[in-house]
Amino acid sequence: MNNFRKFLIFLRQQKNTNLKMFTLAILGVLAAFIAIGVLTDIYLPWNYFINTVRCIFLLVIGLAMFSLVYVYMPENKDYKILKLREALSFKQRLNLSLLIWFIVIVLDLILVKSGSPTYTVSGSVVCAISLGLITFIRPTYDETKKFENNVTDERDIIKERNDKE
Repeated sequence: MNNFRKFLIFLRQQKNTNLKMFTLAILGVLAAFIAIGVLTDIYLPWNYFINTVRCIFLLVIGLAMFSLVYVYMPENKDYKILKLREALSFKQRLNLSLLIWFIVIVLDLILVKSGSPTYTVSGSVVCAISLGLITFIRPTYDETKKFENNVTDERDIIKERNDKE
């Protein structure tokens, strides 16, 4: 998780120092790898080695998509996702994210068939959404300290009280 936090800090630094060049670089990577991924899906056979290559393309495209969305996401606290992150405890965010992730995976399995030209790109979208959910789930400093000291989050206690009533 620390490496992921460092990656998020790197993305914020890029946003604050050279956003235009960073955006152009990410868009270039996206265009190139999406094109290569689609061509791979169309022309190359479906076997273990080629699927590993597709997976590498998928991870690069997904990481680039996530980076672009994360850099352009508003930082103010009025943004609904940031309000939701503050309102929910780590446990509640985890449960919500698992539900969303399950729905995304099922939709991807239903809508995209193996052998379609958009197979790698759709997998990349799932990868980007997964990284976004990990960003949403990640514990705050206070939540980490409470977890280390075996203290239950107040938001969980309030939710349990409301569920009993």
